[in-house]
Amino acid sequence: MKSINNKLIVVVLICCMIIPVLTGCKNQTVLSDPYSNYVILADENNNVNYVDFNTTVDFLASDLCVTEDDNLRVDEIGNTYVGAGAVFDITKKEVLYSYNLFEQRYPASMTKVLTAYITLKYCKLDEQVMVGENAVDMPSGAVTCGINVGDVLTVKDLLYALLLVSANDAAVALAEHISGSVEDFAVLMNEEARMMGATGTHFVNPHGLHSDDHYTTVYDMYLMFNQAIKNSLFREIINTLTYTATYQSVRGSQVQKTYSNSNKFLNGEKDYPDNFSVIGGKTGTTHNAGKCLIILVTDANNNEYILVAFGCDTRDILYDYLSRQMDFINDIKE
Repeated sequence: MKSINNKLIVVVLICCMIIPVLTGCKNQTVLSDPYSNYVILADENNNVNYVDFNTTVDFLASDLCVTEDDNLRVDEIGNTYVGAGAVFDITKKEVLYSYNLFEQRYPASMTKVLTAYITLKYCKLDEQVMVGENAVDMPSGAVTCGINVGDVLTVKDLLYALLLVSANDAAVALAEHISGSVEDFAVLMNEEARMMGATGTHFVNPHGLHSDDHYTTVYDMYLMFNQAIKNSLFREIINTLTYTATYQSVRGSQVQKTYSNSNKFLNGEKDYPDNFSVIGGKTGTTHNAGKCLIILVTDANNNEYILVAFGCDTRDILYDYLSRQMDFINDIKE
């Protein structure tokens, strides 16, 4: 399972990124066998070229943290009451620790990382979004930012609601604005995930409310978050403690709402080692997924790390586990 997953990641990345570079031809068909040492490229005239698989892997891995180890140094952090997790040194491009790295799991609201990435890719921040009925049709207990049908907000305001308070209504509003429907947006999500190499991911909605057919892996979540943090506004939003949105209600009056960051490392509710700074991240919680969080942190030397936790039993365990990941980084860097 591990080797197949990694090879599929490479094949997808080749399809989307490397073929135009290697061949200069847009009309190439990949006939690759994931068990082969070569990627076979055929052009529109059926001329065949062979690209050495291992060489291509090395080329791709130069900008990513890559490992074959589903479980790496697990005993050095511990995994009690945790479903899966990892530590990625994105400065040195190393996987420092992994636990169930390629196991498919429910991501809950960490899904919104990809929703935000797509929004930033395809939308302008000042675009006006009118809230539809589907956005406010949320199950009982689902987190929302309290928008109503007919309210008009900017893409920027909805992004802050999406990432700070994890607003599910904002996720649907953005999805329908971009693709016309949640279903079509999910198709786009899966296409974008594949282009990042996230081959163990399948999403059916923009928010992460539970569906048996909505899943990802720790490694795929790293790939998506790693792409998202390349956008300076994404970084700015996840590092923001509070944000006040001003928008027009369905009645034409002006509404102001303040959104607060749900990340307990950032808002001071949970402690972490002194020599680290938490830039921000995305929480996620459902009954099926457990407590989840992916975060970007920096050490005293400005080295950057992505830390991931899936399936923790409680929030205390979740934040303790990620704090221990930072302690672990200190230990292995000594």
